[in-house]
Amino acid sequence: MNAILSPGRSVKQAILGTNPDVTVYRVTLLLAIAVLSFRALLVPIRVSGNSMAPNFQDGGLNFVNKWAYTKEHPNRGDVVAVRTADPKVIYIKRVIGLPGETVTIRGGDVTVNGKTLTEGYADARVPYPVGPMKLGSSSYFVIGDNREVTVFGPVPESQIIGKVLF
Repeated sequence: MNAILSPGRSVKQAILGTNPDVTVYRVTLLLAIAVLSFRALLVPIRVSGNSMAPNFQDGGLNFVNKWAYTKEHPNRGDVVAVRTADPKVIYIKRVIGLPGETVTIRGGDVTVNGKTLTEGYADARVPYPVGPMKLGSSSYFVIGDNREVTVFGPVPESQIIGKVLF
């Protein structure tokens, strides 16, 4: 503290420096950038429920990168945030089917275009059949990792907010 409060320096000078107006401007600019970044780039979300267990736990806090798909499209295996009709509700799901593909779930196995997916992230197998379902040119098949409690289905790319960061 003595190094900061050297002789001839007030507490105000120690905190704001020799040019307080510039310091206040810089701090304001940094705060504005931080707020805009978290609104425009990263969206905090809290997990509610166990549809993505064991990879995402109920009550956990994660961030959605809204710019992840500005230059590329979602890939199989990506965990995405999906907007619903209620703007306050956002689902977290995993992409398993890409546009134009056919997704089928039989006997708990997920097949895409006739090939069975190896899914190390899935906690359980889907207990009932789904499809075959041919996805549209801008639709993705999304599903939770805990297959016993969730199957979501096809969503248009316009409803995908971004990629969930761990």
